[in-house]
Amino acid sequence: MRGKREQLTATASTAAAGKPRPLTRVIILSLASGLLYYGHYKWMIQDELKAYGQRVWSGAVCVIPFVLGIAVPLLLAEFDLDFPGWFGFLAFLGVGWIYVVQFHLYQEINRLYRDEGLTPPLVRWWLNACLSSLKTAK
Repeated sequence: MRGKREQLTATASTAAAGKPRPLTRVIILSLASGLLYYGHYKWMIQDELKAYGQRVWSGAVCVIPFVLGIAVPLLLAEFDLDFPGWFGFLAFLGVGWIYVVQFHLYQEINRLYRDEGLTPPLVRWWLNACLSSLKTAK
């Protein structure tokens, strides 16, 4: 068993780091496709990090709950007469899920940088801004 574990670790550490994608290209393609490209991009980067041997969630675990969390409540509120109109607000669960996913991703990327002795590059300002706006709304 120990030999197999060492082999898996060696394979993960020598895996290709992933395909670089310029930020401007991601933004342009995301806007042009109505954010469909961003969903594809998010799925791919999560799967690349997972294949690289990192402690991240797969693309499916990240994107599918987000899409279903937004789409299902909105569709049921719009087209099913048995659900009250406020049911569409449950779509915020999908939005909340993507914040959890991003938080987890930022932690993992920053950990990788710290492990290499580098300064972590990612700051969670967006999460802090959301939390502070919730506090001031009370």
